[in-house]
Amino acid sequence: MEGEVGGFGVSEAQKLKTREDENRRLKKPLAAPMLDVAALKDVLGKTGVAGADYQNSFVISFA
Repeated sequence: MEGEVGGFGVSEAQKLKTREDENRRLKKPLAAPMLDVAALKDVLGKTGVAGADYQNSFVISFA
């Protein structure tokens, strides 16, 4: 049908694209810190520190 994009009306498709763009923009600042935390957990897990509870032993501030 004319004026439809993937089953959505044009205005709904535009709203969806706007929300997807906003989600992408909001997720970007979180990606690097999340990778840093994952890397730290990986390194701490491989060091073989006996009894290390690295998940609760320190807090990382991203401020």
